[in-house]
Amino acid sequence: MPSLLSNAMLLLLLPFSTTSTSHTIDTCTSGQNITFDGRTYDTKYSIIKPAPNNGTSSKVQGANTAVSANVLGTLANGTVFWKSQGPFDYHFNATPRHLIVGFDVGSYGMKIGETRRLCIPENEGYGPAGRPPIIPPFATLIFTLECLSIGSAVEQSAGSTLHPLHNLPVEMPSPPTGTGITLPSLPLPVGMSSPPSSGHWIPFLELTDEFNNGTVLDNSKWSTNPSIVGWQGRKPGLFSSANVQVSNGSLQLYARSAARNSSWPKGYDNYTTSAVHSIHQVARGYFEIRARSGNSSISSSFWFHQNNGESWTEIDVYESTGKKEGAQMNSSLMCSHTHIFKLKNVRNVDLPKKCGGCTLSGNASGNVCSVRSCTVLPLKATFDSGFHVYGLLWNATHVVFYVDGLQIGSAMNAVCFDEEIGLDFDRETMFDWMGRPKDGFKEDMPYEIDYVRAWKDSSDLLYM
Repeated sequence: MPSLLSNAMLLLLLPFSTTSTSHTIDTCTSGQNITFDGRTYDTKYSIIKPAPNNGTSSKVQGANTAVSANVLGTLANGTVFWKSQGPFDYHFNATPRHLIVGFDVGSYGMKIGETRRLCIPENEGYGPAGRPPIIPPFATLIFTLECLSIGSAVEQSAGSTLHPLHNLPVEMPSPPTGTGITLPSLPLPVGMSSPPSSGHWIPFLELTDEFNNGTVLDNSKWSTNPSIVGWQGRKPGLFSSANVQVSNGSLQLYARSAARNSSWPKGYDNYTTSAVHSIHQVARGYFEIRARSGNSSISSSFWFHQNNGESWTEIDVYESTGKKEGAQMNSSLMCSHTHIFKLKNVRNVDLPKKCGGCTLSGNASGNVCSVRSCTVLPLKATFDSGFHVYGLLWNATHVVFYVDGLQIGSAMNAVCFDEEIGLDFDRETMFDWMGRPKDGFKEDMPYEIDYVRAWKDSSDLLYM
């Protein structure tokens, strides 16, 4: 696999002198095994440059200790898969552990100013599965760390979850460049959006689809099954897989009038709608679609959600409408939300304080903590009049929304959005908000998704 950065770029960006140009296989025969907390690990370390002052500086040892380091990650053959852009900040021996085991325990005893090399076997890295397409199965990983600073141990209250990146200073990303870049297998349209320039972006193929496979929905990536989608639709509109099509290089979701029959669940009548949910879940990344909404008042939405029984979170990139049918919503408004229905080990009453100021309100599922924003689309655009590119940037601190390369609305706090959730496209009957279709409605112009493309920041490779 080619390096994500050229050697020239590495020489420019690395603040320490270690580079990896050899492609001989590193079998980790040198170095000392890490011994920590009474256990000897298979991960080995060797000191490339000792700490100054004969090693009298602070060292990494206490649980939840904050560490800042420059990091270079390579495979055993020397292929670079990650280089931190500036310091990488994390917490050693956090509870629960978020880092891969070898990287976490391999930091033990490291001192300020020290540069060390870690050799991490697959059983303390990514195991037999790897992290395709970047980390192959059974991969041995080599990390070079230059320790820049060591902070105090961070106290945790019982039952709380400390994410390694939650205490980073908030740095809002720049809007996409607008000129487009090219990543492996994913050419981006010139003049449209792309992953923000900060970070090393790698394609996340599990949530990427050009919908060019004839008329077949790729069932390795998407499902219309209510047990996967998670529900049967917003009453009275019932999700129907017959309303989901792949045609002319796009995913098409229809809404139609229909007469209720005996097979329909209670409360559904008059309309069938449509929904697609991803097979794979994800936490954090950059996600982009090119789409045109349906032209009726039945919604067209791009969102993420998952209810795993312990946590239930949702990010709505947009919920849009076509024709205005006398309701408050119209086709030029982009309404985006984050919702937390429940969070593992956190009482709902504590969500606003823990999760950065979301607002509690009642709904059919109980109290939900939400942030809501509706913004007029730029340049007098409407959702149903043409195709536009919509993007979501989701990192450890915030979610940010884009339309055609421009940031839309304010960033929303995402410190509680750690759980992996699935991607959704759907149509829903929201009569109170978007209005009821006029008498005689039979079928509208479909909600069309030309493509969906996803990227992960390669720094996420350090996390389990």
